[in-house]
Amino acid sequence: RHDVRKDRSVRSAGRPNGRMPNQKFILHLTRASLQYDVRVRMVAGQQQPGVSDSPEFPALQPPAPKYMLWIRLFLPFAGAYFLSYHFRTANAVIGPVLSSELSLGAADLGLLTSAYFLSFGAAQLPLGMLLDRFGPRRVESGLLLLAGAGVAIFAMSDTLGGLAIGRALIGLGVSACLMASFKAFALWFPPERQASLTGWVMASGGLGAL
Repeated sequence: RHDVRKDRSVRSAGRPNGRMPNQKFILHLTRASLQYDVRVRMVAGQQQPGVSDSPEFPALQPPAPKYMLWIRLFLPFAGAYFLSYHFRTANAVIGPVLSSELSLGAADLGLLTSAYFLSFGAAQLPLGMLLDRFGPRRVESGLLLLAGAGVAIFAMSDTLGGLAIGRALIGLGVSACLMASFKAFALWFPPERQASLTGWVMASGGLGAL
């Protein structure tokens, strides 16, 4: 009887209340630890997203092909920056049309241009925190919805106030196009690809200006 009690005390050592730990809880902690390790390697550029060191965890999917990253990640952000530069320089093209149809003067056109840049510049202050907190995909998607609303307001307005509100919403909506793309590239592409990706994004913005 003494040996049985001693054997039980040894087996229960290090366990809370002498009970066996929850197996599901241990598996959950193991999965969380492995996923954290994968994220750290992704940031360090040592491992592609979704790669798992062990086949015992099917929740971690295999990495997507490189061309899928270009299609699903690069092209949307490059297209958004294309629109950003397009709307930035649009007043230079449609200015004479607005002046003739809505009887706007040079000061009025200047107000429309400045409304875009004022909202664009003001959004840069909290933009970095939003990107770190919610990620580039959510922030960019939400802001582009505001840009679309601004485009609709600008298209339907026939007064200076409505045009200014539309331009301000457009500036706010496209304020994250460049920084969100840089954030996404840093998360999903290795460090040696950052320079070329930055160049391609800047080129898409230049095409938007044309």
